[in-house]
Amino acid sequence: MRVCLYYKAVDKPWGGTNRFILNLAKFLLSRGIDISAGPGDCDVLLLNGAYKAPGKMLDPRQIKRLRQGYRGFWGLFGKRTARPAIVYRLDGLRGFYSGAASAMDSIQLECLSYVDYVVFQSRFAAGIFAQKGFIGGDFKIIHNGVDQDIFNCRGRKFWDKKEKLKIISSSWSSNLNKGHESIARFSQLPGVEVSFIGQWPKELDAKNVRLSGPLNADGLSQAYRQAHVFLFPALHEACPNTVLEAISCGLPVMYLESGGTPEVAGGYGALIRGRDEAGCLEEMRAGYDSFVANIIRDMDKFSIEHVGAKYLEVFDRAMSCPKSN
Repeated sequence: MRVCLYYKAVDKPWGGTNRFILNLAKFLLSRGIDISAGPGDCDVLLLNGAYKAPGKMLDPRQIKRLRQGYRGFWGLFGKRTARPAIVYRLDGLRGFYSGAASAMDSIQLECLSYVDYVVFQSRFAAGIFAQKGFIGGDFKIIHNGVDQDIFNCRGRKFWDKKEKLKIISSSWSSNLNKGHESIARFSQLPGVEVSFIGQWPKELDAKNVRLSGPLNADGLSQAYRQAHVFLFPALHEACPNTVLEAISCGLPVMYLESGGTPEVAGGYGALIRGRDEAGCLEEMRAGYDSFVANIIRDMDKFSIEHVGAKYLEVFDRAMSCPKSN
């Protein structure tokens, strides 16, 4: 099997898709799977949302020509060949978050008509596309996976209930839907220390939050292992990589019942109900040991090895599907 991961990832902080593609590439190589540099020479082509690289959008016309069997994207008179199986990995639609039309959404919805198999990152994500009329027979829900060579519990100390509860949060985006206001309110509660890694909105008072800029994977994992709890008050997230990375470092999560987050964090932390940060904190303190025990018990299922095996099953399935042009 030869796979093209049609997203040019970069080895620096740049959102969840970028991190996941790096993880998946590492897994595939460990399994002896060839990774093609381009879509013209592969058995399986994996598309990712609206982007083909950080900040660079897909062109649906190119995907259409691949489906038609042309080796080159733009060769008007190119010879048709056996085309690859096209798998589409999706999280959500920007219009759902913002309430406004988006070029990203138009790209994803058009590309859906050219693919053989769809992977949704959560049931929540599948539901968003169902609202837009997607009723596909060939799709699967697969949560994201973590590189546990980097994000793991090794060498960490858990909360001893004597020191202050060290809470950490992170976000690549400064969009207020990431919950920065809630993070600031948590920082004003007694008995806690709150840190944030990433981009904080310039217009928002951070209160007592200790701020630092984005970190690479190694730096982020080290910071997680020095904390006790992960705080993720974001809205509408389909399957947040950062939550899975934090859980893999042994951090119970405080989160909203929104998006796909409860699908990955349920059983491993406490819900933030409305603006009741104090109530959530007390629930976390009371249930901390059981949340940690659940994380340790289920650690393997957050790994890229577990998730990558599911993607290989999807690739095999997509390759066996009849391919029409």
